[in-house]
Amino acid sequence: MNTKHTAQKALTEVGCTDDPFDLSEAYFFAVLPDDAIVVLGTHTDVFEGLEVMRDNLPQFHDLLPPGTIGSAVAIGIVSCGWAAPLDTMGDGIPASASPLRRRCRLAALVDSSLGFGVAAQFENSPDEIVVDDSGPDQGIPRELKITMEALLAYRFLEQISRLIPGEELEL
Repeated sequence: MNTKHTAQKALTEVGCTDDPFDLSEAYFFAVLPDDAIVVLGTHTDVFEGLEVMRDNLPQFHDLLPPGTIGSAVAIGIVSCGWAAPLDTMGDGIPASASPLRRRCRLAALVDSSLGFGVAAQFENSPDEIVVDDSGPDQGIPRELKITMEALLAYRFLEQISRLIPGEELEL
């Protein structure tokens, strides 16, 4: 999977509104083997939404189209917020308080091999989309990685439980 390409596709296809830089909720999505993007739901807080997803992995599968259970090859989010250069922010100062803040639309995803894809678009230069696949181990990419690791562990336990007749494994 080309994670940068898929992140860019999600940025332009998921959660589209009249004002692409004003989303009241983050959109959570799964990418299927045929590169189709399926919106799983929304939440007003990205981090809480990912925690809800981790805490409810069996229901996560129920949100996928019939015949695709367990086949998501990536999960991700599309969200809007403020961005600012890290060197202009002190400890504990949010990007929204920076004098150099810019409104940002972000798509981030992690695939089942824990590869990252991030695409960002800024309100002051909406025709320019910045893509990256480095996936820093902080913030949204870190939480997406933890969620994908939980999903992979759930899938593994689910497969093992099918191989051991009569044994009940807690998933």
